[in-house]
Amino acid sequence: MSHVCHLTTVHGPSDVRIVYKECASVAAAGYRVSLVVPAAPGEAFPGIHIVPIVKPTTRLARMFGGAARCLREAKRLDADLYQFHDPELIRVGLALRRSGKKVLYDVHESHAESRLDRAYLPVWLRPAMASQVRRAERKADRYLDGIVAATPKIARAFCNPRTVLVQNYPKLGELDSVAGGPFAERERAVVFVGGISEARGCHQMVEAMPKTGGARLLLAGSFSPPALRERLSALPGWSQVETLGQIGRAEVALAMSRARAGIVVFLPLRNHVESQPNKLFEYMAAGLPVIASDFPYWRQIVGEVGCGIHADPNDPDSIAAAVRALVDDPIRAQEMGMLGQQAVRERFHWDTQAPVLLELYAELLGPLVAATTASPRAT
Repeated sequence: MSHVCHLTTVHGPSDVRIVYKECASVAAAGYRVSLVVPAAPGEAFPGIHIVPIVKPTTRLARMFGGAARCLREAKRLDADLYQFHDPELIRVGLALRRSGKKVLYDVHESHAESRLDRAYLPVWLRPAMASQVRRAERKADRYLDGIVAATPKIARAFCNPRTVLVQNYPKLGELDSVAGGPFAERERAVVFVGGISEARGCHQMVEAMPKTGGARLLLAGSFSPPALRERLSALPGWSQVETLGQIGRAEVALAMSRARAGIVVFLPLRNHVESQPNKLFEYMAAGLPVIASDFPYWRQIVGEVGCGIHADPNDPDSIAAAVRALVDDPIRAQEMGMLGQQAVRERFHWDTQAPVLLELYAELLGPLVAATTASPRAT
């Protein structure tokens, strides 16, 4: 049985892409799967060997100490193939490749572009950090066995002949059976699921709430940084916000069942305008209409399906108008939600993506399972 090991120092043991989708699918296909991840001892996931490493307390500690611990555990596991998920692990991946191992770089976002918009970095330092990431990714592109890209834009940035596109579509059956009642009987509420940060429009969402006629905002996720919660609580719209904290998948489904729409109003940063947020498709899978940032690429997805409306993410008035349009018209909201759910069942689901990853594994390790669909090579 071939042994596959996933590596991360950034993401946690409940990461949807890494754990619930990729690792779970690979284990179900018959591979032995390990995951080196910042986690508490004893954390478990069915079919996956969780190898916990100490969660770094600072970014510098994560980039250096975390990477060293990750490499140490990776060597100890002696897997046949390694798949890492963070740019600071590129040197770990290259070291494993030099030792004769098969190595893949799973690229979740446009990391170089994201460095140009990171609020925690001094403005003068951002171009240098972006250049550093670009140089590292060029090495990964040249020397590693393959690239696993989460979006078409990311895939276009790499030249490796084994670049495959594995998109963040939801798993069938997980959210498409959300047990919410008719929309007219639900709360006049919209829900946001995921990391809560300024870049993801949290200020604008809260500022919009007093202009929605009493609608509520359900926030499910952790605040980044934690002090952000205190700043948001000083805004007038905070009295209309309910914070649910970091919750599990079952609780996510419950939160969605309470709402009349899902909201994803990321700010127009370089790394956002052509992104494919996991939550966008999860709202669709749950039968929720979406309130989405007015990005051309997102308009193609939402507009083609007819499953939501758009708002200017920088304008609380525009967001408030979009919220009112859906929470005050539950029939329209439910019809849009049904269109989104149908599109997920027909096109935007994980069963179309897992075979792409499995076929790449078979190409590198030899056939273990037969892929059920041909893998769309990134172009």
